[in-house]
Amino acid sequence: DARRKRGRKGARERERRERGERERESDKEREKREMPRRATLFLLLAVSSLGEKAKIGFGNDCSGNIDGYWVDNEGNERKVATLEPQSQTWIDTYFTHRFVFRDGEGKKVGDTTVNTASQFVAVQCDHPCHTDYIGEECLNTLDGFRRQNELQALWDRQNADRLEANAKQPANLKNFTELGFEKRDIPEDVWEVLNTYYQANKDSIVLEKWPSSNPYINHWEAVPMMIWLPELHTGDRTKQKIFDGLRPHLEEWSGTKLEQTDLYGMRVYKNNTFLENHVDRVATHVISTIMHVADSNDHEWPLEILDHNGQAHNITIKPGEMVLYESATCVHGRPSKFQGEYYVNAFAHFRPVDWIPYLRKTHTEGKLTKWSRGPGNIDDQWLSAPPKHDEL
Repeated sequence: DARRKRGRKGARERERRERGERERESDKEREKREMPRRATLFLLLAVSSLGEKAKIGFGNDCSGNIDGYWVDNEGNERKVATLEPQSQTWIDTYFTHRFVFRDGEGKKVGDTTVNTASQFVAVQCDHPCHTDYIGEECLNTLDGFRRQNELQALWDRQNADRLEANAKQPANLKNFTELGFEKRDIPEDVWEVLNTYYQANKDSIVLEKWPSSNPYINHWEAVPMMIWLPELHTGDRTKQKIFDGLRPHLEEWSGTKLEQTDLYGMRVYKNNTFLENHVDRVATHVISTIMHVADSNDHEWPLEILDHNGQAHNITIKPGEMVLYESATCVHGRPSKFQGEYYVNAFAHFRPVDWIPYLRKTHTEGKLTKWSRGPGNIDDQWLSAPPKHDEL
């Protein structure tokens, strides 16, 4: 009896310790989760005269964490966000609100005032890649450049997987159009959203955090950059307006009902960049579009795409034009190095509403490669989960 009592007492003490640890951990997670909400509350409560609402995003290209502060009417700085390197966040705000950014030592590294409805701010901290993105000082900051000898064997394996998918995926997935691609003008309502956002934020460029293990863009010698669009969960309507404007055109072209899956960019390609020919992830990138937003007007950079008969085509597009394509079954890329100054694209992806059940059957028949299922087989969750988990 005494041993049992001591055992129960010890178990209760362990349970209390573990519960305390869980509570402390959850407090940290709650603090991280609540930061954007507190930021919004600060701004809503302290507005002296309600102006037009806006969204503002912060991107960090500094070598360490930075803190973002809203400056109130008395000049007091109130912290609203902490960003890790190559990360971003979005908050609610109002026109004319001012924000400053400080590094870990408290030094001011950025200052901005809200003047558009959807504004993105790049805090660059004199990062060498913004001065000379193919210079040695910039390249030495890139993991892929520093470790390219170590990574080469992995890149070779990844390229072998990519080539296997290029051969296997088009042969085993169904097609929706006769040719597999089509060049069109970007719909006027979509172009208005894209061009307005680009013109307002074209100087707010940040480095795109690219996995060192992935070799299909030469990130080790020409760093890719981004002008991030506001995420849907922020409540900003920019992305949804683009999705909604594109969907009827892609449904008409593909002859099937579609659901949105991904929209990212605007990616800013720089001189010396190439993109290996590839097919896209089968779970989410099925019916897609490349929208050309801007370029330096000094060099064409053709998209190479193979149609459903395996015939190669080189397509050039101007700002305001787009390519609709079946991105999971048409091999595509830009294998020639870009010789201009900059080239800006945005990408939208859709899939048929009944796509995952069809894909599960294809997967069980062994017709999908490891590359097909995304980096690290991240799409396996779609292919192994029961139907109730089909929702995005």
